[in-house]
Parts: sequence; structure tokens; C-alpha cells
Amino acid sequence: MNILYLLDNPQLYGSELHLLDILQYVKKYTSYGATVIAFRDGPLLNKIKKLGIPYYIIPTGYFFSVKTLSQIKKVVREHECDLIHAHQPKALFAGCFLKFYIHIPFIVTVHTLPVSQAQVHSGLKRSIVFLFHSFILFISEFAADKIICVSRFMLSQSVFKKKSVLIYNWLRNIHKGEKSLSYNKHKVIRLCAVGSVTYAKGYDKLFSFLHFLLQNHIDILMTVVGGIDTSFLSCEQQKYNSTTLFDHIIFSGYTENVANYYQNADFFILLTRFESFGLSFIEAMSFGLPVVAPDLPILHEIIPHQNCITNDFTAMLKFILSVFGDEQLYTELAVLNKDYVQDNFDFMQCMKKTMAVYQDVVQ
Repeated sequence: MNILYLLDNPQLYGSELHLLDILQYVKKYTSYGATVIAFRDGPLLNKIKKLGIPYYIIPTGYFFSVKTLSQIKKVVREHECDLIHAHQPKALFAGCFLKFYIHIPFIVTVHTLPVSQAQVHSGLKRSIVFLFHSFILFISEFAADKIICVSRFMLSQSVFKKKSVLIYNWLRNIHKGEKSLSYNKHKVIRLCAVGSVTYAKGYDKLFSFLHFLLQNHIDILMTVVGGIDTSFLSCEQQKYNSTTLFDHIIFSGYTENVANYYQNADFFILLTRFESFGLSFIEAMSFGLPVVAPDLPILHEIIPHQNCITNDFTAMLKFILSVFGDEQLYTELAVLNKDYVQDNFDFMQCMKKTMAVYQDVVQ
């Protein structure tokens, strides 16, 4: 079996690393062939190259020309591809055309919903973006032979449930070590957030909560790991320029290796506005970190209720103080979170389910 993987922007964030894990599994554990087409250049392609997997960059917008489709068709024929697996909206949209243009089985993985693309805009543009991405999602699910949803919440949103399957996102390397309780030695509550510093990820709410903690005389040190929207951050810094808030925050930028940041934190907190899965929450729990999360349906699905899932700042503060001040409670929650991740988001189990979907559509 030979699989063609489609994606738009080969960066190194959630959906792209999801695809990289699949490629690594296919390369190491199966006899399948894999080929990748991306619609622009990006750092993920260097990792794909190191795997020895052929890739092609075919630049295009959302409106695919006959020339673009013919270029993809040529790749399909050259590598004798048996099916297409698409990730990201533009790739899903392209797969719709290819399904009928070259008559090939088509699988989509739905990583996000239209609301997530729309929420970064305002006014009329937000409505237009939402409607456009809703159309793309509907038509791609209509054309697909199988729809892979990364959570039960995403599965519940699918129009075509009979051909939809649940395969959770996963952690390829689940942290096995014990959670250190060294924070009790210095009394500073160390918080960690992993995610791009943007409005969509709720950093305005996070900064407001941190300010709330400082007003309540809580000694904190916040570490933020992720790329930065500089215009957004500048506006937020101006809002608090008469306070010491940003003296308590370290911006570490984007990095692939976040293990040290989790290991040196006492809590994980991210007040994102929308999540289709929330991989960083899972990563944090695998290190035994108690989690503070916003009240979103998907987060109730993937995070044990013993953590803090709320939009209420007072409830967040109460949770942090109660867990931080009780070593036994902290340890019990750390063990609970680690076990939960290992039981529910195992890499090999998810890969076997994905391979079973491939086999199902080519029979």
C-alpha cells in the first residue's frame, strides 16, 4: 500500500507533528510507502527528508487550477498511491477535487472546527471565514471515504457519523519519571503555559488571571513556551505597564523540546478560547502537572475532573492554593494525571487504529 499525505503549511505545531508521527510509524513499523505533498515550504519538510520519505512542494491557494491537480495526479501515478490522507483545511479541500478527478480513496483527519479559524477575526470577516471553512469541512467530509476525528467532541460535530471514526491524538513519548515537589523549598508557585502567544490561545485572559494572583499577594513565576504574536503582546504589555506583571513572566519562545519546562513547573495553565483536542494539556499531565484549563467541552473529555476546569478566577486561585499547599494531594493528582495519559493516549494503539482505517478503505 502506498499513501499520499496532503497538508498545507508544514510547520511544527499540532497537526503537523501529528502527521510526522504517522510518517515515522509507517516508515519504521510497516511496509507501506509514503509520499507527502505540501502547498508551501516549512521546517517539517526537513524532518520528512531525514526519514527518507519523498515530498513535493506544489504552491497553491484555495482555488485549485487544473495544472495543480494535474501535478498532484502525476505524483500519484509516479508513486502508485492507493489512497490520499489529508490534514489541514486546504488539504482537505484539495482532496475533494482529487477524489473525483483521479478516483482514489480519500481519508480526512479533522483537527479543528471552523470556529477556530473564525475566532481570530472580527465583524463581517469573522462570519465570512466561518462560512467558508464550514463549507470546506462539509464538502470534504462528504467526499471522504473515512473521517478521522481526534476527540469525541469532534466526532459529535461530524455530519457524516457513519463514516467517522474516533482516533484520539496521542503522545509519542510519555514521560516516565516522577514529578518533583521541589517547589516546596522556595514557595514560589511556578506556572507553565505551552502555546503560541495569541488572542486565540487566550493569553489576554491568562495575563488577567496572573494579575489577579499578584493582587491577591500570590508569589508566582510564569514561563511561556511558544511563538509570539508581537503586536498582540505589545498591546497586552501596554495594558499592564503600570504594574509589575511582566516582571513575573518569562517568554522562552518556540522550542521543540519542552520537557525541561514541564519538569520545572508546579502547574500547567492555558486559557485558550477553543481546542479541538489540546495536546499541550496532555503533555503537561504526562509530566504529572496539575492542570488549570478553561471550561470547554473537549477539555472535560481529556482532563480528569480532579484538575481545575473553569472560567472562574476565584475557583482557579482556590485550586492552586489547595493543591500547592498539600504535598499528598499534589502527589495523588500527579499520579492520577500520568496514569490517565498512559491509559488513554497511547501512541502505538492509535497508530494501529489508523492503519486499520487505511486497510478498510483500500479493500
